Amino acid sequence: MPKKLIPDFKVRQMLRAGHTHKEIVEALAREDYITVTPQAISAWARRNGVDTPSRARTGYPWRIAPEHRQMLPVRAIQWWTRQEAGEVLPAGAKRRLDAVLEKLDAADAVFHYDPDTIEGWWTVPRRPGDHRMYRDITRNPVDVDA
Repeated sequence: MPKKLIPDFKVRQMLRAGHTHKEIVEALAREDYITVTPQAISAWARRNGVDTPSRARTGYPWRIAPEHRQMLPVRAIQWWTRQEAGEVLPAGAKRRLDAVLEKLDAADAVFHYDPDTIEGWWTVPRRPGDHRMYRDITRNPVDVDA
């Protein structure tokens, strides 16, 4: 029967080396006969304060505060980035992304992020420079180059 405990040192080392949760799950199964899910690795990292690189990090050039990471704009940007890269999204994610994009288009708006606020995210009117500037659905922060 496989072990259930996650080896702290090994997982921490792999996360810091930039391995994805899926790669860690596969390595643990192959090398240590430990069966875990990617969600278990994510929960372990959160509990142990290990910052993990996001698969879709290229969707935004700035760091997202922990309290803002689970908000809809972050997920929408990640889904949009994956879709732009040619990845096929699950039906639910595709449906939610389409709804978000419709709302942004209808309001002629883009997402704006300010980590120093409680809200973090909001939509702002699109400016001429926002179109196709950076990822089409976000406004670049002032201190980040496109």
